[in-house]
Amino acid sequence: MVNCLCKLGLETKGKEFAMELSTLRKMAEAAAKERRHTILWDKPFAEGIRQYQTGACHCGAEVQIVTRPMPNEIDIGGSAIAMNCPVRTW
Repeated sequence: MVNCLCKLGLETKGKEFAMELSTLRKMAEAAAKERRHTILWDKPFAEGIRQYQTGACHCGAEVQIVTRPMPNEIDIGGSAIAMNCPVRTW
């Protein structure tokens, strides 16, 4: 992951790295758009130092983001990222 972050111009310099919620939201929207989904976001919420936000497409597909995922979690996930929208076929 460090090599990927360096290519984006984001270096950790020995510190724990967590992406901002707005950055993750933009990345999730871009990925969902590739699958023809339009995401309507819910209000973000926080649990300690972790921030979460969920959203859904009109077809029922969902996406969720978390700023500091646990080792067994991912930062962006959901069916809107994984599958094409069955409603929009343009």
